[in-house]
Amino acid sequence: MSPRIATLAPDEILKPEQVCEIRHMTLKALAQERVRGTGPKYIRDGRRIRYRASDLAAYFEAHTVTPEGA
Repeated sequence: MSPRIATLAPDEILKPEQVCEIRHMTLKALAQERVRGTGPKYIRDGRRIRYRASDLAAYFEAHTVTPEGA
């Protein structure tokens, strides 16, 4: 999990720009993930997109790979 995520309250709401900073990606790439349905869960409030810190943490957990032999 990202060290930045560990410091957030689980119910904290993040803007897409904050998620991009944490995940080291562009806004366009994050938007493409939403379209494809491959990114973290998000909240749509009218035209606004927001993310819960807990959903982002769950996304990281679900995509954590443990190497064989570790």
